[in-house]
Amino acid sequence: KKIENCLLMGNLCGKATEEAPQEYSWDKRRIDTSKLIVADINGGAEVRGPGSVGGEQMAIRNCKNTCVFVFDNMAGANIDNCENCWFFLGPSKSSIFLRNCKGCKCIISCQQLRTRDCENMDISLHCSTLPIIEASSDMRFTCFRGSYFELNGQMSAAGLTPYLNNWDRVHDFSPSSDEPHFAVSHETPGWTAEFATRVQDSLGELKIAFSVELGRALVPVTSGNALPRAKETVLVVFFHPAAGQAKKFVKALYEAHLGGIVFLRSKQFSMAEDECQRLFSAAEQSESLMALAGKGPVIGFELQGVNCEDVVDSTCKQISKSPLVTSKNPKQVDAFLTLADKLLKV
Repeated sequence: KKIENCLLMGNLCGKATEEAPQEYSWDKRRIDTSKLIVADINGGAEVRGPGSVGGEQMAIRNCKNTCVFVFDNMAGANIDNCENCWFFLGPSKSSIFLRNCKGCKCIISCQQLRTRDCENMDISLHCSTLPIIEASSDMRFTCFRGSYFELNGQMSAAGLTPYLNNWDRVHDFSPSSDEPHFAVSHETPGWTAEFATRVQDSLGELKIAFSVELGRALVPVTSGNALPRAKETVLVVFFHPAAGQAKKFVKALYEAHLGGIVFLRSKQFSMAEDECQRLFSAAEQSESLMALAGKGPVIGFELQGVNCEDVVDSTCKQISKSPLVTSKNPKQVDAFLTLADKLLKV
């Protein structure tokens, strides 16, 4: 009986069993919180490498003539009272808020962008929702340029996709009847080459292969509303598993150096089987498409250019054997884009 009591009460008889201390989420983070604030700097560079922010909120304020490059995903960031700065802000799960800034050049990936009391700003943007400006002027927007190895994973961690970008659909909360406060352009910004040089000069021992070259783009460089839409455009829609096919498609077109082919828009969203049937009932393998639509999001691109339909068809055959849709029917193209905006609540 004594032996039984000893076995039942091991902590009293013999060596006690040690329990591992409880581990909390904040014990695992190992984030240097001092790195989450960049403030009161004039000149030089502040670089945050992958893993240094870890999905936390950042604050940048009162900086002049400073390079601030954040190559990590974050919860969001407030940038206040900065002048003549260069910003790279990695994928943000929520809002990037620029306030009282002027003369800055920015490459930003985020769920939402808002500016207030800003002027003379260049912004190369990847944004899931409509960018919003307020009490701001001389704002120039172009599509996101910038890539490095960790970017794709960081976008996933932030709940973003490279194939949903509303950079060109800027909403001005304080419009002027005299002249617009912003402009959108499909042209490659002249300042991006200097931006890449500044990044490389600032990295020190960090190994980040940052590039603004089109051939290495993760986010398709779309023209959106910045370029007049041709009478005939081509829609291509990839079904589950869509992301890998879309990535190969974009890469193949860029590597072919087909300057006459332009990405107008890209969309990623989940489509119900009945919605798929309404849109693509006349397509080959329509039943297979319906089944695939129920398994995961679709990714669609609208393109235009010389021999666009032939180029799209040949590229699709080259990179994918899965069922997909290509169409140059204007009504079908518009119906797809309208459905995307409706389901994405844009």
